[in-house]
Amino acid sequence: MVAMVALGMLSCGDKDRLKVHDKFEALPPESVQLQGYLDRYIDLSMENWNKGVIPYSELVDFFRNGRPQFALGEMWGKAVRSACMFYRYTHDPALRGIVYETVTDLLSPQRTNGSLNCEDLEKQQEQSELWERKYVMLGLEEYYEWVNPDPAVLDALKKQATNIISIVGPAPKTEIIDVGWSATNIGHEPCHIESSTLLEPFMRLYKWTGEQRYLDFATYIFETGGTKHYNVFEMALNNVEPYKMAGNYPKAYEMTSLFEGLVEYYRVTGDPVVKQIILNYYQNIRTKEITILGNGGCDQPYHPRVAGEA
Repeated sequence: MVAMVALGMLSCGDKDRLKVHDKFEALPPESVQLQGYLDRYIDLSMENWNKGVIPYSELVDFFRNGRPQFALGEMWGKAVRSACMFYRYTHDPALRGIVYETVTDLLSPQRTNGSLNCEDLEKQQEQSELWERKYVMLGLEEYYEWVNPDPAVLDALKKQATNIISIVGPAPKTEIIDVGWSATNIGHEPCHIESSTLLEPFMRLYKWTGEQRYLDFATYIFETGGTKHYNVFEMALNNVEPYKMAGNYPKAYEMTSLFEGLVEYYRVTGDPVVKQIILNYYQNIRTKEITILGNGGCDQPYHPRVAGEA
């Protein structure tokens, strides 16, 4: 059985904010049941990982007590996103309880400024802080959309977004392309592409709330170009090969995450230029990056120092 990729279940109000509607929509949760090894491996992953060894409380403690090294704050959002995806497929009540408990736990260390992050207030905007916050938002958004539309979760998302907007943006604020860690840790010029991946959670929040400030911030990210020294959107529009985008740090994972946000931006704006940017990026990855093994992105021979993620 072939299952369509899930695109999100939009309310009527959400759809009114879209200028471009998907030609194919996801089937409702529980309407598709896979069989054989695919279903078995989903069960194995859910039982042994999401309902098994994930240390949810320890991941939340990074937000409560700080983290011993950068980027660990991304792990909670990644774990919860996968759990929410499995819940959509199974509606497993035990999994729902686990996710409910960790989301409730995460909301408790909100800072006085409304943020959920692993840094002290005076150290915000350092290292991977916005990348971690992006994953907090995506994890909470997956939970809100597919598991439990709890108003407290939406309130936390809005407070997180409000705080980010208050400190990131055009001068005198800190530019988003000046916040981050990528490339500087391997001796290259700073890239900071990871911070701009906030585009996706901000667009999802805009679709739910209709608050113009979220769309304005997304437009700011798009117009800034995604990285410190290179406008990756213009490069995609001009059909620059993916491995040449973002200079010497074409981080495949983070760049694709950014373009996922651009897809959400296109759904709302309907801008034909944005559509072409997305299509060019897709086609160039499909034709120039996918290997005979089926994977996309590698280091050799172009980027031997990006540790398997170029």
